[in-house]
Amino acid sequence: MASFDDEMHRLSEGIKAMQVAYSRYFTGALDRPPVELQASLAAIIREHTVDTEGQRTAERFRFNSLVSRYHILTEMWNRNVRQIEEGRPSALDRRGGTQVTAKSTSGEKEMYRARFQTGQFSQENPDMQKLYESYLSAAKAGGTKGTLSYQKFYGQVQRHLEKCQEKTGCDAVVLRVVLVDNRPVLKVKSAS
Repeated sequence: MASFDDEMHRLSEGIKAMQVAYSRYFTGALDRPPVELQASLAAIIREHTVDTEGQRTAERFRFNSLVSRYHILTEMWNRNVRQIEEGRPSALDRRGGTQVTAKSTSGEKEMYRARFQTGQFSQENPDMQKLYESYLSAAKAGGTKGTLSYQKFYGQVQRHLEKCQEKTGCDAVVLRVVLVDNRPVLKVKSAS
C-alpha cells in the first residue's frame, strides 16, 4: 500500500491533471469531460475519508485542503458542463460555434418538469404518467401527427436516463418536456 504522502501527491497531481483536461474540454480540444479521471480522484478521496485513524493533524489538514479544492473545482466544472448541455452560455466555454444555437433561437416552451430519484423511476410512478400526458399534449399543441405509446415513451425515457447516469453518475435527474419548433422534445439533465 502506498504511503499517505504518496497518495496526497497523487491526489494533488490528479487535480492538476483534471484542471488541464477540463480546460482542454472547454476550449474544444476534448469531445467529452474527463469523468474517468474525476471518478478516480473521488475514489482516492473516499478511501482516505473512511480511513482517518492514525493521521496527524498536519496530514488531515493537507487532505482536507485538497478535498476542498477538488470539490470547489468540481462544482464549478459541473455547473459549466450543465450550462453547455442545456445550451446556455458558460463563462468557461470557449469552444466558439460548437454550441447548438437552435436551443436558444427556436423559442423553446417548457410544458412539464419532473424530478426523479434513481429508485423512484418506474412505469407506475404518477409523475411519469404526467410526463407522458404532457408529451402527448405538447405533440398535439405542435400539430405533430401520430402518437407514441406509453411503453415506447417509457423506453425512450429509460434510455435517456441511462445515458445521463452513465455520463454524470448522478442519482437524481430532471426530465422536461419542451416544445421546440412545434414538436415535443424530452430533455434530461442531472439534478445533482
